[in-house]
Amino acid sequence: MTQPSLAIRIRRLVIGAVALLFFSNVFLPALTRSCDKLEYMNQALEEQNIDPSRYYYTDIEAVGDANHEISNTLRFMPHGQGPVSKP
Repeated sequence: MTQPSLAIRIRRLVIGAVALLFFSNVFLPALTRSCDKLEYMNQALEEQNIDPSRYYYTDIEAVGDANHEISNTLRFMPHGQGPVSKP
């Protein structure tokens, strides 16, 4: 099997990059504007000055609580067969 030439590989790379830029900068904003629920969420993010691309879930207090709960669940998980029902 032969590899495509360098020019073809570069062309594919450029086409892929342009497609990603089109998707993220044209298609997704148009989709957001066309759907009321997405537009509402977008406005709420802007009003609260939240940048979703820089929003990390580890910064939310609930994530710490959830992590603590799952750790306890795994640590204190029952072992063995469990209750046996009699016929």
